[in-house]
Amino acid sequence: MSALVIYLDANDAGPGFYQLARDMGLLHKGAWKQAREALWIQQVRGTFDHFRAGGRL
Repeated sequence: MSALVIYLDANDAGPGFYQLARDMGLLHKGAWKQAREALWIQQVRGTFDHFRAGGRL
């Protein structure tokens, strides 16, 4: 699901990112900020790891 995303004027992913995560079953509705942030960090790290290992789009 991952992509590097930034919500304008905030150090966070936007609501669309979190809605997609809920739709994919990666985040439950009403998740606390800590859980949302942990998911975002996990997705960013996974993206970097993928491309560091020579992965393609």
